[in-house]
Amino acid sequence: MAESCSTVWWSIAELIPGLPDDLAIHLLRVSRPHHVLLRCVCRRWRSLLSLPTFFDLRIKHNLSQEWLYVMLRTSTGEYKWISFIDGSHLWLPLPPLPEPKIGPACAVADGKLYMIGGSQGQRLCRSVWAFDPRFNSWQSVAPMKVARKFAAAGVLAGQIHTYNPHTNEWTTIPSPPEKRYKWFHESAVLQNKLFAVADMGGVVGGEGQQLEDTWLEVQGWQKDVPKVASCAMLTNVGGKLYVLWEIPKSGWEA
Repeated sequence: MAESCSTVWWSIAELIPGLPDDLAIHLLRVSRPHHVLLRCVCRRWRSLLSLPTFFDLRIKHNLSQEWLYVMLRTSTGEYKWISFIDGSHLWLPLPPLPEPKIGPACAVADGKLYMIGGSQGQRLCRSVWAFDPRFNSWQSVAPMKVARKFAAAGVLAGQIHTYNPHTNEWTTIPSPPEKRYKWFHESAVLQNKLFAVADMGGVVGGEGQQLEDTWLEVQGWQKDVPKVASCAMLTNVGGKLYVLWEIPKSGWEA
C-alpha cells in the first residue's frame, strides 16, 4: 500500500487541528453514504477519502457495511444499478453503467461488484466491469477469453471462477465433455459447489476446481418443484439452496 496505517491515523488527527485524536478518528465511523458530503469539506478530506488504506482501517475496526446491489430494467429498456443500505432504509443509485448490456453474469469478490459479459444488441461481449464501492466508480478489468451471455458466475476460494481479481487474469480451462447448456440464467455457491439454473429447466452443479471437468444435473428436487422456468432465481441462505421461480399467471413461488 502507498501509505501505512500509522500515516493515515496521523493524517486523520491532523485534519481537525485542536481536537483530540480520539475525536478526529471518528471520521472513520462516518457511514459511507455520507462520504460524498465529507469530500466537499476541503481538499485534504477529499484526499483522505481517496486512500485505500482509509477503507482498510474501516474494515480492520469492523466499521464497514454490507450493501445489497440490484440491477433493474426500466420501462424504457434501460438497465440501472441501485444499492440498499441495511438499517438505513435508503436506496441509492450507482453511477451510470459505462457499457449497458443484457444478460451479464454478476458476482462479488474482493469487495467489488463485477459485471461479466452480456450482449449489446446482437453482439456478445467479452468485457468485464468492476464497481468499487469505496470510490463509487466503475472500471474496466481484463476481458474474458470468450464472449458470453447469461453465463454462471460464482466465487470459490475468493476468486470468480475462473477470474483472479488480485492478478486481473482469466484462466483458460477445457470445455465440459458432456452436453452443453446454452444459458445459465442464475447461479449460487453452496458448500464449494457452483449451482446454476440451466436453459433446459434443470439445476446443475460443479465442484471446486473440478468445474472444468463436469456439470452434473442435481437430483431429488423435481418431485416437489414443477419444471423451473428460465426466469428462476437461485441463492444460498444459511447453507440451503433456495430456488425462486415464476408460474405463469400465478406469481412467484419458492
